[in-house]
Amino acid sequence: MATFKDTAGREWSVQFTARTLTRLRELLGYSISIIATAEGVTEWRGPEVARNPERFADVLAVMLEKQLTDKAVTREQFEEAFNAETYRDAAGAFIAALLDFSLVPAALTELFAGAGGETPGRTSPSNNGVTNAPEAPESNPDPIRLAS
Repeated sequence: MATFKDTAGREWSVQFTARTLTRLRELLGYSISIIATAEGVTEWRGPEVARNPERFADVLAVMLEKQLTDKAVTREQFEEAFNAETYRDAAGAFIAALLDFSLVPAALTELFAGAGGETPGRTSPSNNGVTNAPEAPESNPDPIRLAS
């Protein structure tokens, strides 16, 4: 389970469930998902969440609702303890939890194969050596692409 701490030192666990995804779709008006294509390209659909800290706080409030209640922390107290560093850590936990929920371990292994340079791959288009990254797909400005 992915976690982050706020500026008050409280630890928060980020975990996706089918119910969470449904509630977030209702809140945002679109589904948040990880897409692994045949070419190995992975996309995070929901760039508005990543680009807007206020909107991201809304998303976290939905995801952490039970934890907020259990810790007797109000939404306002949570937001007061949410600075830039917390935002970065929470975004990392959010993406890690979404990846964990969306992809089975075998898919993760395939997705990150060769990240350490150990798996042979094709020659890089820049001629700087071998890479396992797929050729860049057509430009699509909406999704945020995760590094593979």
